[in-house]
Amino acid sequence: MVVLDASRRNRPVPRLAGWSLGAGIVATVGANLAHGVGHGPIGSLVSAWPALALVGSFELLMMLIRAGRSTRTGESEPEPQYRAAPLSVQEEPSELTVAPTQEQTVRTRHEAGHSQRAIARSVGTGCGMPEVCVRCEPR
Repeated sequence: MVVLDASRRNRPVPRLAGWSLGAGIVATVGANLAHGVGHGPIGSLVSAWPALALVGSFELLMMLIRAGRSTRTGESEPEPQYRAAPLSVQEEPSELTVAPTQEQTVRTRHEAGHSQRAIARSVGTGCGMPEVCVRCEPR
C-alpha cells in the first residue's frame, strides 16, 4: 500500500517499504517452494505460482498507475465545457416564483412514489403520515 501511495503521489518508494515487500515475496515463495518439494519439481512450481501471480499482478497495477500519471503530466488542463456568459449578455433574473405549500410538496412527492416516512422527514413533520399532515393543516 505504501508503494502504491508513493507511486500515486509521484514520490520515491521508502526503503523500508521496498525491503519489506521484497522480504515478504522471498519468504512466501520460499515457503511455498519448500512445501512443494516433497512432490518433486513440478509440485514446487505449482506450489509457488500463486505468490508469483500476486507479485505479477501487483507490478501490472503499478505499470498502469505509472502510465496514467505520465500521460496526465504531459497534457494540458482540459477546458471546461460550459462557461458563464459575459455579464453584458446575461438576462435579467426573472421574477421569483412562490414556493409551493407544504400540501403541494407532500402531494407531489407522494405522486412521485416516495414513501410516507421519506416525505415526512423531508417536510419536517416527523409523524410519518403525509395524509394526516395534509388533513391537519388549516385550510
